[in-house]
Amino acid sequence: MSTLSSQMQTAYRAHSEQAHSLLKHYRIVPSRYDIDDLECTVQQIFYEGVHEGFLSHILDRLSKDHPKQQDIANSLGLKNRSSISQMKRSKRIDAVRLTAALYNNPTITLPTQERLALFGFAKATSYLKGLAFGDPTLEGSLGPQHFSYLTGLLASDQWDSAVRDSDLSNARMLAVQIVSERTISDAGQVQKGDIEPEQLVFMLQALWVSWADFGILSLSIIPELIPEGNEV
Repeated sequence: MSTLSSQMQTAYRAHSEQAHSLLKHYRIVPSRYDIDDLECTVQQIFYEGVHEGFLSHILDRLSKDHPKQQDIANSLGLKNRSSISQMKRSKRIDAVRLTAALYNNPTITLPTQERLALFGFAKATSYLKGLAFGDPTLEGSLGPQHFSYLTGLLASDQWDSAVRDSDLSNARMLAVQIVSERTISDAGQVQKGDIEPEQLVFMLQALWVSWADFGILSLSIIPELIPEGNEV
């Protein structure tokens, strides 16, 4: 099985030459953005997604170790447990709360760079779609799990032809393979055994149609942020 980072690199190499035409097609560059300004903005959005990944990871680990929400609040140095709900809504954790969590829970391990990249690129991809359609509410509408599946689709040199074939047997096989390889634990996991292969084909093709262009753009605008190794 290819690692996520290697599939991201494969997806980037396979599609990066389309980025310029996509930017023009969606009238993002040059009419609305200078390319350097766009790169800086997308990079910042990526890091906001990574921040959300850290928060998700830490709250998940704290929830497993502390069944009571007040105990989680104590671990974060908070007096009021309602602050945790606000943290989840805003998807933000300040530096002091992060420090308290790591200090009071030394067994917490940090998430891998690959897992964090899923959050970062998912956020950047949805930002770019929102930019293309003039709808800022789209930012954050793509989750890390679906970006993981999108990576598998973009890295495949067979998907497009397989779904165009009247015989969907190859598409079914590819869909099962992509979902099997790119489903990540505790991040919106798809229960493969409960979904027929043909349904997986429809799910992945809908993801391709809705998000492929913007996944290509996010990987192509900030390729230096594609991780080099480690598995999710």
